[in-house]
Amino acid sequence: MQHSLKKTILAAALALAGAQAGAVTVWTLDGSSGATEGLTYTLTGDLATGSFNLAIEGINVAGVDTIGGRTFLEDLSFNPPTGYTGASLGGLAAIDGGLNASGCNGSGNFFCFDGVHQAVAGSTMSLDFTITASSFEGYVPHLKVDWNGSANNYNLVSTDMVAAVPEPETYAMFLAGLGAMGFVARRRQKLQQA
Repeated sequence: MQHSLKKTILAAALALAGAQAGAVTVWTLDGSSGATEGLTYTLTGDLATGSFNLAIEGINVAGVDTIGGRTFLEDLSFNPPTGYTGASLGGLAAIDGGLNASGCNGSGNFFCFDGVHQAVAGSTMSLDFTITASSFEGYVPHLKVDWNGSANNYNLVSTDMVAAVPEPETYAMFLAGLGAMGFVARRRQKLQQA
């Protein structure tokens, strides 16, 4: 009885660890932050492959984008994770160094995509890129974005992103799975005793 229960608990722990190792992580920076000029930035990363997507919402939307008139995203920069060796965005290799209002500047502990020139088409934008690093454990992305457009006075977005908190449904599914595994283990135990 004890042996079967230990096996069940070990199997559950291994399943949970495996699910977390391949999990996709989401960080956000919403429009309530004055640093974003009303835009919402969502970074989704598959930490197992180093594949990332930056989605930006609210571009040039009246009442949301506090500046407006954006025509393209000029440059993009992040702090590097542990063991960083390179990054690529649509064939554009990242250069070492940070970003200021004049563009990538080659200084600071950042990597920068210089000359992204992603045109604004609608109110959303999506950028796919990869980061090569030895570890993403504990990684907190610091995002820097430089916009260009008719306002010509956009603030440089420069702030840490926040990891998204799992929805209550995620915890409910996890607990339901654990309950089902316990039920199966208990039933097996009763069948073996009979």
